[in-house]
Amino acid sequence: MTAASRISPRPINIVPSWDLNIVLKGLTLPPFEPLSSITMDKLAWKTTFLVAITTARRVGELQALSINEPYMKILQDRLILRLDPSFLPKVVSDFHKSQEIILPSFYQEPKNEEEEHFHTLDVRRMVLYYLHASEKIRKDQNLFIHLLGQNKGKKTSRSTIANWIKRAILEAYQIQGLPPPGKLTAHSTRATAVSWAEKASASIEQYAERPRGPRSIRSPNITGIDLMSKEDLAFGEKERGNILQVCCRGGLLETELTQQQWHSFLWYIYGARMNDKPENWDVWYESKFDDCDKEACLSFSKEILCSRTTVDHNYYAICQNLLSRHATWRGTSGGLLHDPPAEVSKDGLLGTLLDECANPKKRYGRFKAAKELREYLAQLSNNV
Repeated sequence: MTAASRISPRPINIVPSWDLNIVLKGLTLPPFEPLSSITMDKLAWKTTFLVAITTARRVGELQALSINEPYMKILQDRLILRLDPSFLPKVVSDFHKSQEIILPSFYQEPKNEEEEHFHTLDVRRMVLYYLHASEKIRKDQNLFIHLLGQNKGKKTSRSTIANWIKRAILEAYQIQGLPPPGKLTAHSTRATAVSWAEKASASIEQYAERPRGPRSIRSPNITGIDLMSKEDLAFGEKERGNILQVCCRGGLLETELTQQQWHSFLWYIYGARMNDKPENWDVWYESKFDDCDKEACLSFSKEILCSRTTVDHNYYAICQNLLSRHATWRGTSGGLLHDPPAEVSKDGLLGTLLDECANPKKRYGRFKAAKELREYLAQLSNNV
C-alpha cells in the first residue's frame, strides 16, 4: 500500500472546491426562500450551513449544540449557544467545553428591498424558524434533529449534519445552473474564509507579521491572523451588511477590500467570541527549559497550551529533543545536527541559534531563534 501511494499519490485539496459567493447567493433564492414555502429538508440544509459557516465549528460540535437552558440564550440581536456538557471537544479543557458560540443577527430590521434580500442570510432568523418548525415533533434537545423520516424528532448523526451542509452547497449551485463542485466535504466550511484571503491577495504572513498594538487581539480560531479589538472594530449591523453584500455580489474577486473590511469579514464568518477569554490568553507563552537526566525531557502544561493563542511548544520540543546538543535518545546524544562540517560550524551561528532555541536567554528568544534557524538551514540546503 505504501508503494502504491507513492506511485499514485492521493491529491490534496488545499483550497475548498466551492465558492462562498455562489452558495450565499443561492441560499437567498427559491426553494430556500421565502420561508413560508420552504420544505423541511431545505430548511435543515440552509440552517445547518449558515450555522457551520458562521461558527467555523466541527460537525461533532454542531451535533452537540443544545437548546436547553442555560445552553441556549435567545437575545434580540444574537443567539448564544454552548455545547452540551456531556460532549468532549477535540481540545478537552474547561475553556473549550464552556466557550460561548455567538450567532449574530444580520439586518434584523431591513429598511429597503436590498436589506430584505440580505436578511434572508440571517443565521439567527434561520435557527429560530428551524426551532419553530421542529417544536411539535422534537424528541431530543439537540439543536439539530431529523425533520423527516423514521427518526423524525430525534437528534441527527454527525454524518447527517455533514450531508446537510454538502446538500446546501450542491443545491445552491444547481438552482443557479452551475456545475457542482467536486470533492466536496463539510469540513471545508472551516477553511473557506482562509481560502478567500488567498483570492483577495491577502496572505496569511501579512497578517501574522503585522505589528501588534496594545489593543490588538488574535482570534483563537485563525492561527496567525491578527484581528482588532472589539472597540477598534466596532462591528455592528452596518459592517456585517457591507461585508456580506460584498460576498453576495461576488465582490471579493473584483473588489479591493480595506484591511478593516477584511477583518470584519473574518470576524463575521468565524463568529469571534470576545467574552470568557482565559487570563493572559493573548500573551505569548515561552516554555521553560528542562535540563533533566532522562531521555526526551519535555515539560509542558496542557492547560496553558489550550488557553494561549501563541505558544512556542513545538519549537521547544524540536530544538531540545531533536536538533540541539541537549537531545538524548536511546543512548545517543548531540541531536541530529551534531558535528556539522567545518565550513558550517566555523562562524558558530548554527550552535548559537540551536542553543537559543533550546534554552533561550532573551525574552521571546526561542521564537526569534527558530525563525532564523529555519532560514539558515534553508539557505544551507539551497547551497548544497
